[in-house]
This record gives sequence, structure tokens and C-alpha cells, in this order.
Amino acid sequence: MKKKVITVSTLFLLLLVLFLVSGCDDFSLIDVLANDISIIPGEITLNLDETIEFEVSAGISPFVFTEVGDGILPDGIYTAPAVAGSVTISVQDDRNRTAEAYVTVVDAVNILPEIISTGIGGVVQFTISGGTEPYDVDLDPGLGTYDTGTDIYTAGSKAGLEIIKITDFDGQIAEALVTIIDTVNLMIIPEVAEVLAGEIFTFSASGGSGTYNFSTEPASGDGSINLTNGRYTAPASPFTGTETIRVTDSDSATSDAIIYIVDKLLTINPSIALTLYVGDEFTFSASNGILPYNFSLLPGYETAGSINGTTGLFTALAKDNRVTVIVTDANGNTSTCRVKIKS
Repeated sequence: MKKKVITVSTLFLLLLVLFLVSGCDDFSLIDVLANDISIIPGEITLNLDETIEFEVSAGISPFVFTEVGDGILPDGIYTAPAVAGSVTISVQDDRNRTAEAYVTVVDAVNILPEIISTGIGGVVQFTISGGTEPYDVDLDPGLGTYDTGTDIYTAGSKAGLEIIKITDFDGQIAEALVTIIDTVNLMIIPEVAEVLAGEIFTFSASGGSGTYNFSTEPASGDGSINLTNGRYTAPASPFTGTETIRVTDSDSATSDAIIYIVDKLLTINPSIALTLYVGDEFTFSASNGILPYNFSLLPGYETAGSINGTTGLFTALAKDNRVTVIVTDANGNTSTCRVKIKS
């Protein structure tokens, strides 16, 4: 029995004949040869009530989006529900080709502050929330120590960048970035902070000499701070504005921090975990905070991806299991998103 073989030339002739005899205005050879439709991102984890805009690659417009599960999806802009779960997002093009994306909605684990500087031997108070306890804490490269009972990080004797990775019981991950500076001068930590009205935030200090005393400047500031432990309580809503926090050492040296009291914190969108494939492009956005925003990557991972500092357009360049995108607002406040890249 002879097998029928369709060569490339034969296939082209068949397509050409189909094009010539169709006589339809809405059909073209370009349509036939168009790449299959795809949706970006194909996988994503969102926090409760978080919003993401899906992008369609290839295919023929117009596109119709549908979802299986909870949430709102007008024109490809999906808002997660207030409960955890799984959602499938489908898109169909004008030739009835379809693609799917898979969304996991979680009560995400968070660690604050996300980015902070301290001096050698400095102490930083962190707050962990969300996710499912117990939490596992890892330090990379282990330049200091982390007390899981108090969530206090103490920098060691070397300068460098420390990544504190928090993993909850369900495998969700949150990261904080600590820059350890080799300085003998008095330094308040952090030098810039963003705090919700009515919330509590703890300042610390490093360098200088002797004991540290914390105060608001002027002393009759809108918030209040504990003299010895740096625990600051922001004024209640609807107050918003700025306040200066000062630390003074035993030699009367001082260091100041600016605190921004806001109704909503600066947030990168998406803010939890994004999965892309090599070659994919995705545009990050941000909300709240003060314009303009600047987007960047955590130092050391520039070969895995690139990002436009103004537009937030991220391009996945190489397989890497950890790339952190950072948005910084005009006040120096930051928010981060972890990106996973698959080959």
C-alpha cells in the first residue's frame, strides 16, 4: 500500500486554491496561516480582590473572554473574588480558536517592610501576615539572624544584600530584601517608610554610640513613638501626610526618617506570583503611592529578564526560578512581585 505524502509545495497550492475559490470577504490566506492564539500570562497567582489584565498573543480579533469560577472579567481585565479558589480564563478569537489561562486565588502571605536598609549589626522589625501558618524562614546568603518568635532580623558583621524568604504551609512565598551597609555613622532604619493611617510601625537604628532615643519632630507630631523601642503609631484615618522621626544617640548625633501616612499602600500589580515562559512579555502596573513610578529588577537577576523602567514592560529572557520586579514611587516607597520563568 502506498502512503500519501503531502509536500510543502502541495500544501501551499491547496491553501492558495482555498483562498481563490472562497470568495468571502472575511477570509484570507493570512487568517489560515496565522499563529495559534495564546493568552499571557498562562498561569498566575492572585491575592484576594486583586486585578490583572490578560493579554492576547496572535489570533484574530475580536476576542471574547469567559471565566469558569468566581470573579469579574470585563474585556480581559480580571478581578479576583474575596475568597480563595481556582479560576480558568478562556479567550476565543474570530476564527473560534481558544486559549486558556489558569488563576489561583489565595489569601497571600506577606512580609513588611519588603525592602529596607540597615547597618552592620542593625536590627529590623518585620511583620508577617496572611497565608497559612506555620511559616518557614530562610536567609540567603545568611548575613544575619532571624528570630521567628519576634520576627526581628539582626544583621551580621558583613555588608551585602540579604533575602529573607517566607514560605507558608501551602507553599506560598513572600520575600523581603535587606541591604546591609558598612557604616559607623548613626542611621535610622528605615530612612523612608509608608504607613497606613492608624497602623503601627517599628523603627530601629544602627551605628553611632550608646543608647538610642526616638522622637517625632516636632515633639508635638501627629503620631506617637516609644522613646526606647521605636514603636510608632500613626494618627488615625482620615489623617494623611508626612512626619519626621528622629533617633538620637548618647553623643547627641541624630538621624532622621520621613514617614508617609496614607490611606492605601503603594502596590505593584500583580503583587504575588506570576509565571511566564521564555520570550513572553508582560506589562506591570502600580496603584497608590506618588507618581511617577519606576520599575526595576532585583540586582543579580538581570540576565533572566529585562524591564522598561517607565512602562513596566517585562520580557522573560531565560529560565530562572526567581526574578523579583520592584516598583518605586516618587517618595522612595516600594512594592515587589515574584516572577517564575519557565523554558
